Amino acid sequence: RSMTASAMNPESFLVVNLSLKNKALIYDNDVDGRDAKGQPHNHGQVQAALSAEAFRKAGYQVYIQTPQKKDFNEDLMAFLGRMEQEQTQEQER
Repeated sequence: RSMTASAMNPESFLVVNLSLKNKALIYDNDVDGRDAKGQPHNHGQVQAALSAEAFRKAGYQVYIQTPQKKDFNEDLMAFLGRMEQEQTQEQER
């Protein structure tokens, strides 16, 4: 049975994927997030730190990659937009 990392807690993910020794965590970058009391709180990066701690305790090398925008999908879309713009400029030359 196959499960994505997002559908599993860190401990379950480790058991299913024993051969993986390095983990790259990319959680949302909620720079405008707020906690229940209305205080600034970056939910994605707080969860990344908690997950990283669990993986490190289990002996894994962990890297946290923080998106420049809200999430990795927005980063990717911005990158693709820049690539498309560069291609258009090249074609116009």
